[in-house]
Amino acid sequence: MNSLNSLTPESINKINALVDKINATCDALLGALDVNTESVSSYNMTIVDRMNMNSEFIDRVVTNIVVMKTHLSELKKGMEIIEDTLDLKNIVSGLQDTSDKLNELLINDNNFNNVYSMAVMEIQELISQVMDEVRVGDVVLK
Repeated sequence: MNSLNSLTPESINKINALVDKINATCDALLGALDVNTESVSSYNMTIVDRMNMNSEFIDRVVTNIVVMKTHLSELKKGMEIIEDTLDLKNIVSGLQDTSDKLNELLINDNNFNNVYSMAVMEIQELISQVMDEVRVGDVVLK
């Protein structure tokens, strides 16, 4: 049985943890794209080893995108059990923060926009699908 399909404190905690993971993954994605001395040194780059840095950079970006999509898919499956307004508010707020960060990244980073815009659009669609599952009482917030 899927542990997110029953309304228990444990399942609520798992859903809240998923939202936290989505936000952390988005922050990791932004961190991977932040080019400064500290972040570049985290790629173990030397002047002779530039090609590996490029490969590792792409691996980190793609991994974060895939992880975010996976967590959003899991979250979508569990949204039907959430009834508490505070939990819904936290989920919506967390997803909106992630969506805003990704939109800002697309606007501010032309290279990222050119290379990864389709993947970000898929993430935004998954966020939208999760938001479509938000219910307050008998009302679905679409």
